[in-house]
Amino acid sequence: MATSADGFGISLAFYFGFMFICFALFSYWRRVTWTEKFYAKKAFFPPLGYRAPPIIPRTKRIWAGMVARMSEGQVLASGGMDALMYLKTMRFSMEVFALVTLFVSAVILPINLTSDNVDYLTQNPYDPAKISEYIRFYLPDLNGTAATDAEEADEEAVDVIEAPEIYNKSVPPAPPGLIWWERLPNIPPLPPVTVLGPEYENYTWIYDEDYKVVKYDLTDLDKTTMTNVPTQSDKLYAHAIMTWFLTILVLWRLRVYCQKALNLRIKHFQDCPRGAETHSILCTDIPGVVSQPPSEDGAAPKESWFQKFIDKRMNAKHGKRKESTPATVEPLLNSVVDKDIDVILPDRWEEAVTKMGASGQSAEWLVKEEFQDLYKGDFESCHLVYDTTELSALAGQYEKAKAKAYHAVDVNVSQHMNAKKKVKPQKVLVTGPTMGKWGMEKYGKKPQKVDAFEFYIDRLEYLRSEILKEQVEAKKKEYPAAFVSFKTRRTQVIASQVMMSEDLSTWVTKPAPQPEEIIWNNLRMRSAERQIRHKMYIIFFWLLMAFYMIPVAAVQVLISTNSLVGWMQSIPIASSLLTGILPGLALRIFLILLPKILTSMLKMAGVVAGSGLDLGLVSYMYIFQFVTVFIGSFISGIFANQFEQLIDDPGSIVQIFGTAAPQVGIFFMTYILVQACFEIPLDIFDVVGLIIFKLKLAIAATDSAKERLMKSKEAFKYGKIIPDDSIVFLLGLSFSIACPLIAPIALIYFATRYLVNKYNLVYRSEGNYQSGGQSWLRVHDQYIACLVSFQILMIFILAIKEMIGPPIIVLPLPFITLGIGVGNKARYTRPMASLSLLLAEDRDRQEQGKAASLEDVPQNAYLSPLFTFDEEDHTEVMNQCRLLRDAHAAGDFAPLSELANPSLEPLNQAEQAAEERFHDIETSENASDAHIPEKN
Repeated sequence: MATSADGFGISLAFYFGFMFICFALFSYWRRVTWTEKFYAKKAFFPPLGYRAPPIIPRTKRIWAGMVARMSEGQVLASGGMDALMYLKTMRFSMEVFALVTLFVSAVILPINLTSDNVDYLTQNPYDPAKISEYIRFYLPDLNGTAATDAEEADEEAVDVIEAPEIYNKSVPPAPPGLIWWERLPNIPPLPPVTVLGPEYENYTWIYDEDYKVVKYDLTDLDKTTMTNVPTQSDKLYAHAIMTWFLTILVLWRLRVYCQKALNLRIKHFQDCPRGAETHSILCTDIPGVVSQPPSEDGAAPKESWFQKFIDKRMNAKHGKRKESTPATVEPLLNSVVDKDIDVILPDRWEEAVTKMGASGQSAEWLVKEEFQDLYKGDFESCHLVYDTTELSALAGQYEKAKAKAYHAVDVNVSQHMNAKKKVKPQKVLVTGPTMGKWGMEKYGKKPQKVDAFEFYIDRLEYLRSEILKEQVEAKKKEYPAAFVSFKTRRTQVIASQVMMSEDLSTWVTKPAPQPEEIIWNNLRMRSAERQIRHKMYIIFFWLLMAFYMIPVAAVQVLISTNSLVGWMQSIPIASSLLTGILPGLALRIFLILLPKILTSMLKMAGVVAGSGLDLGLVSYMYIFQFVTVFIGSFISGIFANQFEQLIDDPGSIVQIFGTAAPQVGIFFMTYILVQACFEIPLDIFDVVGLIIFKLKLAIAATDSAKERLMKSKEAFKYGKIIPDDSIVFLLGLSFSIACPLIAPIALIYFATRYLVNKYNLVYRSEGNYQSGGQSWLRVHDQYIACLVSFQILMIFILAIKEMIGPPIIVLPLPFITLGIGVGNKARYTRPMASLSLLLAEDRDRQEQGKAASLEDVPQNAYLSPLFTFDEEDHTEVMNQCRLLRDAHAAGDFAPLSELANPSLEPLNQAEQAAEERFHDIETSENASDAHIPEKN
């Protein structure tokens, strides 16, 4: 089903109208008092280590201008380096598509519009002037009794009329040396050929049963695409030259932004405060450490089949080695020259076991010994990673019970303050067996209702004691990983990049991630297990892609053949909206659950940090959408549009590709419009989040509840958003010449995305970590892939247009682009991976005035947060629960007012400071307006 120019215009008006309404509502709602703390949360409560963003005065209705003009320094101070690097990629995309739109609109679009191939393909194939009068008896527009109904033909993207069966296939053999045939009944006989003139006296003729009359379903919108350029046209040289020009343009801007990204990465390394990841490394695969030691009673630990496989492999590996001493050069010099040289390398696993056995020390002692021996006085400290599986379960139960307790307190206080009367005692249904031995002993097997606050007091106190016990026990269960800290950045750079052992399955070192982003449980895996899990992840990933291809292709076929909306063809506006909106919307729906699925798979694959999850998601989401959205929708869209012709004439596949490939660009325009004018405006308005915030705010009666709500983090989903941007870059660039109207639509997408996400990053979103803009190298690779895809697509389209010169002109471009991409990777990968030794030495020199040790850095930064217990928070929730319990028991709820009206807290101070900033800005704005002279 081709999208008509009218349908596209109506859908465009709908999208822009919807976007305008969302932005207009946002301009109003952001100025409402209670919504300010939702839409500009960081202005009231800036995250630790960040500056409050610039205030947008309530008197200003147009917020976009101030956000667009915000400097990079302000973005860095309020959003961090990841936010600034992401906005750099948006600036790059906007620059590219602004230039692409300019050049294709000035050169390619006029060429496409002034051609006439669409008119030629869509001219009436039943025109009596073009059809022999002897076959008109079976054409629908010329004979009302035809077997093919014209209305049914209109439901297909291509109207293909075949000749009916004309001759009898079962005829007796003709006399020797002759061939004959018999016409079926109702087939009119052909007159003698001499009706065409006496010169045909020696001719004879028969009906051609393979003859087809084809009518293409093209619209005026297709005249803007390369479909309108006929085959063997010299105009195709302009398309080939423009392909070169756009390639050079993108590669030039990409090189410029690679240097800018490198500058930002170096700034991030230099500006990182002293401590934690700047002075630490992660050491994995520590030899001699078994992840799951036997319990104290001697019982064997419960291991998964996967862990058993890994342990068996490790035992087999080390069991075959001979006991040996480290190899030296002296034996080689004195050896007999006619013998084979047999150098036995030291067994690092056996060596570690021997050292720990002889000393009676733990793995933490082993790590300290090795690194102190290697780095002498530069070694600072070591933190081994422990098995916190049971501790994590207890902490999860504690946090869940604490959240319920706080909620119960909030509800009771809110009811008391609103009703000013006694509230009913709260009961909670308790099932003993679900809480283990403690629950069975205290509440029995049968479910029963008990006083809520009494239950929470008992449950939280029990879980606290169990957590404190398990914290001690967990440190007896070691993982083969440790975080090692040094006194200087220089030593950290060296230690993170050297090969510590010739056995790559032991003593593996890498830069330490930020403590906040560590996935602690995955540190139990050794490299061998992580590699196997990664291979399994790849297999499941491709199976998932194959599964997703089925619904994507099905939607394309349904939409392209009118099977889905054929009953609405009689309603012009409804039909136009469906053809312009439904294709892109349907494709987006299938991708909603994908990020969560891939994130879960990456965790199971053994990723150890949140930044690793996001970077993995950036890569695999792009690959997934490249295959399913770009290739899958492209191929299925082409053949769905011309399905009947392909079935009837498989040999026409080349002609189908050349005609329908540019048409698919129109479908991708609707796909981009769905995101640019529908998803992104809804993202800044965030209706669902606003409603949830309002409901939580309404029941947050206590100051602590409001503080938890206001300071709750709203993470920016880089792993989902960056691949979406890269796919739009791919679609916009790949079809910028074949379908030039897609370029300005891609520009609208990136401009809208830049504006909305800049606001969200500065005023709302707060990341759980800062990777320092590591995503750029992934984005660079994706943009190189976009360029190569664009060039290959142009080579195929130009080749199908039956011209030799244009595709040959474009042919070298993929190889040139790949070469430049590899060169960029070689030039920028290592400098962006870590701080250089010279810069590290400079930073150490600047910090010489500080203490030689990391006394100003938390010493437990790389100890799992499960080993710390917030006694202050525990005391607060217990006191509140006891207060509510006693109030219910005594029937006196006056003390509840203390929870609802506390003394001035940091939360209130932050609100007051933000209000003062708003007032100062508005006062200065009004003063400036008062001095503006009136126009004559």
